[in-house]
Amino acid sequence: YELVTNNAILAEDKHLPIYDELKGMPNVEFIAGGATLNAIRVCQWCLHDRPGSTAYIGCIGKDEFGTTLETCVKKDGVSPYFKITEEVGTGTCAVLVHKKDRSLCANLAAANKYEISHLQQDEITKVYESAKIFYIAGFFLTVSLPTILAIGEHCAKEAKIMCMNLSAPFIPQFFGSQLAEAIKYVDFLFGNETEAETYGKVNNLKDCSLEAVAAHIAALPKANESRKRIVVFTQGMNQTLIVQDGEDPIAVAVP
Repeated sequence: YELVTNNAILAEDKHLPIYDELKGMPNVEFIAGGATLNAIRVCQWCLHDRPGSTAYIGCIGKDEFGTTLETCVKKDGVSPYFKITEEVGTGTCAVLVHKKDRSLCANLAAANKYEISHLQQDEITKVYESAKIFYIAGFFLTVSLPTILAIGEHCAKEAKIMCMNLSAPFIPQFFGSQLAEAIKYVDFLFGNETEAETYGKVNNLKDCSLEAVAAHIAALPKANESRKRIVVFTQGMNQTLIVQDGEDPIAVAVP
């Protein structure tokens, strides 16, 4: 399949047969993902003594992979509320492991088909109205900005916490206008050093150091002015930088 180690790509047509091939292997493992759902699963794991504390809203296909994903999500204690589309199949990511290295090949498929009309259904409205903290990946800016803005407006009105992750350098690079619309609702923004540098460059900041970019984002206008924005930038094995608007940066060592 012409995949290389320690890499992550979006699937092309030549890669599509890999998913059925993996499914037929005796030692294959199915794990709920991607990035946002992984974060919610970890959150639920931290709240192991409080089952049903987390929920996930997204889109899957009407197929075997969709059924498997929903089963895995429930097994991890997360309550799934999926929009089901018949247009395309469920999003999948082939994870090929060789010794200590891995290669990722993602077919987004149904993950790109979420629409705000699903959020507006009575059952889903009750779910997000009962939530206190929201987490959305920057990747979702490429799918349904109206959904993000609706959640943001709800958080601002009800003084709830909204978190977002920059997700990848291409988000601030190519979806900067969407990010700018959403960020006014964001209370906690997460990212890494590469994403921070890209944000600084595309926004023409004179100082693109990690501290300067974090301080700039933390000081951007907020819809809910009663809570200062906090920016968290990771650097792999190096210190994590935490900046709250108007406060000195805090560097936290990685254990």
